[in-house]
Amino acid sequence: MLDNQISIEFTAGELNEMDTGLTGLETAAATKLIGLTDEERQLFPKIRYEREPWVDKCITYMEQSPTLVPVFVDKTELDRDNLSREQLRDRLNRLGVVYRKWEDSMMLLSTDVLSACRGFYGNVKNAAASGVPGAQEIYNDLKQQFPGRPPKVNPPTG
Repeated sequence: MLDNQISIEFTAGELNEMDTGLTGLETAAATKLIGLTDEERQLFPKIRYEREPWVDKCITYMEQSPTLVPVFVDKTELDRDNLSREQLRDRLNRLGVVYRKWEDSMMLLSTDVLSACRGFYGNVKNAAASGVPGAQEIYNDLKQQFPGRPPKVNPPTG
């Protein structure tokens, strides 16, 4: 018996609840959030955890010393951007926890399914080698997933 990594089952109500939540996220994001290409993502700096206190200090100093804020910095827009960033960050952190659990569960489910299929494939391969009726056709179809190494070509001699 193969080790079963995970065993879960969803009710129609649970799937509907997840779909409703995802639709809500998609709808809320549709007109507000931006999607970047992988190349574009490399162009923009990120505020990582260790830089948060520095950003907070800068904003506090701008509030305390408005005469030092350069004319090209729109403090009103900065405040709006920073508030929205904080609001998204909090939700992104929550979403990240859920996403990781979904991803981990998918990995374990995939492991279970693939292990069972590999077990079936090995059994079919043995059955085909033993001449079990119908096994060869199944084996021929399934073995295409595992093409193996190409035949070794010997260099010409002479």
